[in-house]
Amino acid sequence: RLLLLKHASRCTAADGQCKVTQHCGPMKQLWKHIPHCKDPKCKVSHCVSSRYVLSHYHRCKNEQCPVCKPVRIISRGQSGQAQRALAVNRAGLKGIQGRG
Repeated sequence: RLLLLKHASRCTAADGQCKVTQHCGPMKQLWKHIPHCKDPKCKVSHCVSSRYVLSHYHRCKNEQCPVCKPVRIISRGQSGQAQRALAVNRAGLKGIQGRG
């Protein structure tokens, strides 16, 4: 989800027009919602879990963190390594993606 939020925060395509991911529109809406939401039981889809993972990402110092490492690699422009890291970690991340 970090990668989707990062993309949505910078994508200039109109809703439903993004060629990168079909999830861009909903992620843009979520990205706009998150800064204003303080509700620990927010009912907006993925709000609570996204706030949690964003908070973790901003505080995380572990270079080998399976959540943050792929995002850091892509941010540095090393997408081949990131894709491999995502493939390895995808199974473990499915459990946390369904929350919130």
